[in-house]
Amino acid sequence: MRSWLFFFISLIGPLLAKDGIIVAVCDKYMKDFYPALAWLRFQQKCNLPIEVWYSGDELSPYAKECLKRFGQIEFRDIAEVLGGEPEEYRGYQIKPLILQQTQFDRVILMDADIYLYIDPKELFDLPEFIETGAFFFRDTDNRWYVSPYSVKHPRGYTYEKFERRRKFLLEHIQSPSQYMPPDWRFFWSAFEPSDDYPQLGEFMESGLVIIDKNRHKKGIEEIVKLNLDWRRVYAIFLGDKDTFWIGMEIAGEPYSINSKIPYRLYGGLKLFRDSNRKVDLVHHVHEKLVFQQKSPIEIGLYPYYTGRWVDSEKIEVPKEELEIFSALRYFFKRFNYKPEGK
Repeated sequence: MRSWLFFFISLIGPLLAKDGIIVAVCDKYMKDFYPALAWLRFQQKCNLPIEVWYSGDELSPYAKECLKRFGQIEFRDIAEVLGGEPEEYRGYQIKPLILQQTQFDRVILMDADIYLYIDPKELFDLPEFIETGAFFFRDTDNRWYVSPYSVKHPRGYTYEKFERRRKFLLEHIQSPSQYMPPDWRFFWSAFEPSDDYPQLGEFMESGLVIIDKNRHKKGIEEIVKLNLDWRRVYAIFLGDKDTFWIGMEIAGEPYSINSKIPYRLYGGLKLFRDSNRKVDLVHHVHEKLVFQQKSPIEIGLYPYYTGRWVDSEKIEVPKEELEIFSALRYFFKRFNYKPEGK
C-alpha cells in the first residue's frame, strides 16, 4: 500500500501543486540575499517564483527595486497580512508565519544566505520528501550536554538546560514517533549525560526547510504555535531551529531528515557530503559556509583537515570545493549589494 501511495504522489503531486520559494529579508540581510538570488537565477537557472517577506518598513523601496531585476518576485508584508505592530514579527518567528501564509503548496523555506548548488526544484524530487511531505537537515554536533558535575559546559549547554528541554519535550510529546532519529530520543529515556557519554545539544538546521503545506496543515499550526510563544521557547531552544520537528511530532505527522550529522571544520563551517564528494548546497552565515548535498540520506562523512583550510598545507582541498569557492567569490564580487546612497 505504501509503495502505491508513494507512486501516486510522485506522479500527481507535481501536477496539482503550486511550487515556490519563500524568504524573509530585511535591509540588514540584503548583502547576503542579493548575491544569493543572483546565484539562484543565473547560476542554477531557477525559474521558481519567489515570495520575499518582510515586516513593516524593514525592507526599503530601494532594496525592492534591486531585487525586482531577477524576475518572478512578489513582496509581502507579514504585518499587513496578519495585522498588529511590525515589531511583533521581527525575529525567527517570522519564518513559520510566512510558511503558513504563503500562497505556495510545496514550499522551499530558505534563509537569505542560502546558496543552492542544484536547481531547487530537484528538492521536491527527493524520495524522502515525496514519501513524507517534509524534509529537514540535521545541525552540527559541536554542542553537547555533559555531566551536571562537570566544570566545563560547551557554549552554555549545562545540565540545567538539559533538564529544561527534557521537561518541555515530555510535556508536549508523550513518546517519540517512528520518524524521530534514534539518537534524538534520549530525552525520553532514563539516560543521563556525562563527560564520558555526552548527549547532542542541537538537532536541526533550519536554514532550508522543504514542506508540502497540503499534507502538513496541523504540523505547520503546531510549529507556528511554538514560535508565537517565542519568549519561552527560544529560552529553551536555539531560535526556531528545533520547532519544526517538534511541531511535527506534536501533530503526529510524518517527516524525514538526513541521516548523518555534518562535521565542523573551523569556526562556523559545516559540511554535508555525498559518497561522490559533490557539494550541492552552501549556507553562508557571518563568514561561515555550510555545505549540504543533493542526496542527504546517503551522506558519507569524510573527516579531513581541522585547521583553517585556506592556510593548511597538510591537506589537499578537493577540486569540487575549490570550484564552488571560486564561483561564490565571483558572485559575491559581481553582485555586491550597495545600500542606497553608497
